[in-house]
Amino acid sequence: MDHTVPKTFVLIIMPFSKEFDDVYQLGIKTACANVGAYAERLDEQIYQESIIQRIYNQIAKADIIIADMTGRNPNVYYETGYAHALGKKVILITQEKEDIPFDLQDYPHIIYGGRITSLIPDLERRLGWFINNPENNVTLQRLIEVYINGKPSKEKPVIEGIYKHETRFDFKLDFHNPAGICLKSKRFQFGIEISKVVKKIFFSQNKYSESLRGCGS
Repeated sequence: MDHTVPKTFVLIIMPFSKEFDDVYQLGIKTACANVGAYAERLDEQIYQESIIQRIYNQIAKADIIIADMTGRNPNVYYETGYAHALGKKVILITQEKEDIPFDLQDYPHIIYGGRITSLIPDLERRLGWFINNPENNVTLQRLIEVYINGKPSKEKPVIEGIYKHETRFDFKLDFHNPAGICLKSKRFQFGIEISKVVKKIFFSQNKYSESLRGCGS
C-alpha cells in the first residue's frame, strides 16, 4: 500500500466578491498548487455549524493562512487577528501597502498591486519557505512583546537618557508571550546596541524571572 504525506492546507481569508475571483483562482490557488499545497476559501466548503464556528475551526486547522488585506475588509482583519492570536503562520497580501495596518507591516507580506503574474512567484517563495522550515516559521519579534520601563516598545526600541562619565542608567525590560506558544531558549535572544560615544559599559542584573515559555512547565 502506498503511503502519501498529506498536502499542506492553506486557508484563504479574503473578501468574497467577484473582483477577487481572479486573484484567488488564477493567482493564489496556482501558487499553492505549484508548491504542493492546496488552498480553500470558506465559501467553497459545505458545513453544518455556524459560520463563525467554521471560521474558528478552519483557522485552527490550517497549516498556513493567506490573508488579502486589500480594501481593509473588517471580517478579514478580524479573522487575521484571530489567526495571529493562535500563533498561526500568516502571509499577508495586498494590492496597496496602506491597507496593511502599521502594527502588522513587519509580518511577512506581499504587495502585488493587482498583478497576478507578480503575486504567484512571490507567494511561491513565501509558501515554500514556510513548508520547508516548519521549526522556524514564527517571527519572534512579533510573537514576543517587549516593554521598557513598563511601556511597549517598537521593533527597535531606543532607551533614551543623558550619558555622562561613569553615570548609572537604570531601565527595566519585560518580555511577554501573549500567544502562550512554547519557546526554546536557543530561539530567543535579545541584544543592546550601544552608541559609539560610549566607551565602556557594565551591566548588573537585579532581578530575573522566566515567564516566556507558556508551556505549563
